Amino acid sequence: MSAFYFGSPQRQLFGYLHTPQGSATGGVLLCPPWGAEYQYAHRALHFLAKRLSGRGFVVLRFDYSGTGDSWGDSTDADLSQWVDDTTLAAGELRAASGLDRLDLVGLRVGAGIAAQAVAKLDGVRRLVVWDPITDGDRWLNGHGVADADQDEATVEVSGSLVSSDFVRQYRSIGGNMLDRGTVDKMLVLVTQRDAWNRDILPEGGGVERELIEQPASWVEEESIWTGQIPVDAVGRIVEWLT
Repeated sequence: MSAFYFGSPQRQLFGYLHTPQGSATGGVLLCPPWGAEYQYAHRALHFLAKRLSGRGFVVLRFDYSGTGDSWGDSTDADLSQWVDDTTLAAGELRAASGLDRLDLVGLRVGAGIAAQAVAKLDGVRRLVVWDPITDGDRWLNGHGVADADQDEATVEVSGSLVSSDFVRQYRSIGGNMLDRGTVDKMLVLVTQRDAWNRDILPEGGGVERELIEQPASWVEEESIWTGQIPVDAVGRIVEWLT
C-alpha cells in the first residue's frame, strides 16, 4: 500500500493505492462515506481494499476535497465537486494500473457519488452500491439538522462544519442518484433490514439486489472506538467483482 497526492497542485486529493503481488486483473475505485461515517467505516474499506488486492485488483481509496487529507476545509464540501473528484480519481487509477476498464464501489453517500460519476466516465464495467443513503432529508433530520439551519451560513453536521449550500445538496439526495448509467452490472448490497426498500432501488436488467444482515460498518462500536467489519458483506463484494 502506498499513500500519495494527485490532481492539481492547487487542489490535491489524497489517496491510498493497494497493488497485487502479481499482474493486475482489474482496477477498483472505492468511494467513501462522509462525516463520522467516513471515520468509522475507514476500517472496513481498508479491509475490503486488502481483500481485493489479494484477488489481483489494483485498488484506490481516496478522500474527497474538503475531507480527510485532501485539499480544503470541511466548509468546502460539495457533492457536485465530489463527483468530479471521483472522475479524477478514476483517471489516476487507470494511469496507475494501466487498465482502461474499472469497477466502482461506493458506501453510504459514496454510493450515490459513484453512481453519478459513472455517467461521466467511460469504461466502467460494474458498480457496487453498498448501503446507500436514499433519503438525504431523513439522514439530516436523524443527525439533528433542522430545515431552519439552512438559513445559517454554516451548519454543524456529523461533527463537521459545512456550508448551508452543502446541507441543501444533502437534503436532495434520493434514490434517483443511484441510476446505473452505462455500467454492465450493478450490485445493490444492503446490510440493515430496516433500510431494505426495493421500491426506491434501481430497476432493469443487470441489477442485482441483496440483503445480507451485518453490523453497520459506519457506526461506532464503543468497545473498539471504530466501526465493525461486516465480513460477510465484504466477502460478497469481493466474490461478485471476482
